[in-house]
Amino acid sequence: MAWQIKRRRLRIWAALLVVGIAAGAGGYIALDRMAQARAEEAIAQMRQRLPEGTRLAYSSLDASVISQSATLNAAVLRRGEQQLRAAKVTIGGVTETDGGNLRAGRIDADNVTARHPNGLRLAAARVELRDVLMSPTGDALRSLGRARVSTLSLTKGDAELRATDLGLRGATPRRLGRFSAGIIEMRGLAADTADREVFRNVTLQGLKLSPIPPPDRWTALDPGEVAGIAADLSYDALRMGKAELHRAGKRRLLVRGLESSQTREGDRRIWQTGVDHFAAHASRTGPTMARLVDDSGMLRGRFSGRQVYDVAAGTLTLKDMALEITDAGRLSGTMQFAGLPTGAQGFMPGRTSLAQAKLAALDVTFADKGVLKPALDALAAQQGVSREELIDRRLGAIDRKARDASEPVQASVHALRRFLNEGGTLHVTMDPEREVAMSKAMMAFVFQPVRTAEAMNLRIARK
Repeated sequence: MAWQIKRRRLRIWAALLVVGIAAGAGGYIALDRMAQARAEEAIAQMRQRLPEGTRLAYSSLDASVISQSATLNAAVLRRGEQQLRAAKVTIGGVTETDGGNLRAGRIDADNVTARHPNGLRLAAARVELRDVLMSPTGDALRSLGRARVSTLSLTKGDAELRATDLGLRGATPRRLGRFSAGIIEMRGLAADTADREVFRNVTLQGLKLSPIPPPDRWTALDPGEVAGIAADLSYDALRMGKAELHRAGKRRLLVRGLESSQTREGDRRIWQTGVDHFAAHASRTGPTMARLVDDSGMLRGRFSGRQVYDVAAGTLTLKDMALEITDAGRLSGTMQFAGLPTGAQGFMPGRTSLAQAKLAALDVTFADKGVLKPALDALAAQQGVSREELIDRRLGAIDRKARDASEPVQASVHALRRFLNEGGTLHVTMDPEREVAMSKAMMAFVFQPVRTAEAMNLRIARK
């Protein structure tokens, strides 16, 4: 009897289990169908927000109630003759904001390819987008929380750009929050298809973009338009571990440890840059260059400095500047220029403005580390005289004119002579009685050196 009761209970439990599974399966199928319907509705809303003339197509759509996402298989985005394809696109977390914008929590695309009628080709292994905000009108993309591309390839003819581990945070149509890249390599952008540029460990923070024409106009931009767009660009911080430029199979430029920042303090635009090490290809012609250029044909050194551009006062100050060339010397100090246009928006005055800038103050130091003697010896040899005779020829007339000059000018001429004969460190300051254009100052020093030194309050000291 007890055994029959147990069998009856087992049958009841089995029946309940079967009913439960059936009900659960039916419920899941119902939920899955609801998820499919909601996914199709969300995709339809996204289609409506695409730019005019842009179409989205796909072979099939799979919705998941568990992950709250939809997957588009064999997706194609078309605009005119331009095409963007992906083997699979997964979209999740789609909601509509109170302002009528459409937000997608995540969009992941695999095996992305694209082509443009001008011959440009794109390929990316995987693209991940997070927190994408699309507006109902105008330009579709309003903001992008985060983007990552594992590997990217852009080709056009023999030219190619390859990149790995690309990242982007906090982007809008006018500003890129934080851009980063593991490696960026470009080939064939110059005349020789073997030429290439390589950038490693790049981080760019807060790039601000001026209004840029739509992509279909980029190929028609003239150099003036490109220069204008570039002049209006600014950023918060830039870091680069290593950059290389190769031409004709040889390395022509190397930069390591580049750091740069741009900040605004009221009317002042502050631009700070430093390079731990740079190497530029140079010829070893002549004894001076033979000393400076190493066996690999590179001229090496380091650089740092701070630029302060006051757009209200029209002044430009180069502060804490330091340029060091290996086995040559070190130039450091501060220079200030005035007479620049006021009201500018960028961090750097225009090229024409710089040519017309007036020198307001100068305080620089040059420490000779071996370049002075071979340079003077080479110049003396060209003229068939000794180094001492060369210096006497150059400074003799100035010496005679300086006899009636002020004591500081006489002391400056004597210090310059000692430096040319013995080397060491030269400290030069100028505090002009009135601001003067650099080109005029240079001409005045050639024709009237003593009078110009008095007017410019020139002081030279040898240490």
